[in-house]
Amino acid sequence: MKKLNKTKEDLNPNDVGMSSFVGDKSKTIGVLSLKLTMADQTEVAAFYVVESNVDYNILLGRDWIHQSGCIPSSLFQLLFFWDGQKVSTHSTDEKPFETHAMQAWITMTTLDGSS
Repeated sequence: MKKLNKTKEDLNPNDVGMSSFVGDKSKTIGVLSLKLTMADQTEVAAFYVVESNVDYNILLGRDWIHQSGCIPSSLFQLLFFWDGQKVSTHSTDEKPFETHAMQAWITMTTLDGSS
């Protein structure tokens, strides 16, 4: 939220529960409505905010993906958009494999207790 120049006062309170990729449960600290621009399309999107130490900034939900006509590729770390005439491509993570390798190492050392 620091990068967006937002504080907890900008959040709309809620008590939605979330699950992480590994099944950890947590509560959101609020919802933040932001203008999201991708592929020459600007829409207001609601982002559920959680306190977490992760390697990604946002997760785009299934509803947003379908509404925006986005085709995400986790293999190529790209988002594809079709506007009826052409496909536009947007990169997501500049170095996805470095990020995921580091996250895997941190997770493994945490799980087995080694450092």
